[in-house]
Amino acid sequence: LKTKDNQDVSYGFPTLCSSTITSWYRVLHEENTGSLNKTIKQALKARGSVDTILQEIQKSVDAFVSLIGMCKSHEKVSMHAMAVKHGGKFIDTFLKAFNFLERHFKQHND
Repeated sequence: LKTKDNQDVSYGFPTLCSSTITSWYRVLHEENTGSLNKTIKQALKARGSVDTILQEIQKSVDAFVSLIGMCKSHEKVSMHAMAVKHGGKFIDTFLKAFNFLERHFKQHND
């Protein structure tokens, strides 16, 4: 039985409840991966400062880690499936920046 109390507020958002959290979770993954993809395209075209690009990549990685952490606290199988699906997409996108990251880490270490 759904009551106002258990449907009311999840994670401090009044419109986020057990029936909407999976959609919210999916959209956050999609937006984060899209943002990372845009940042990587800028990096590969050598637009913007390297520090800014590295900070943006770090923000996307931090958001991804937080989203996966949320998944651990939910029992919904659909959220776990989304984490696997979108996690794979995120890793594929991240690997596109591997040469860029490797080049700049080598410069930093030299």
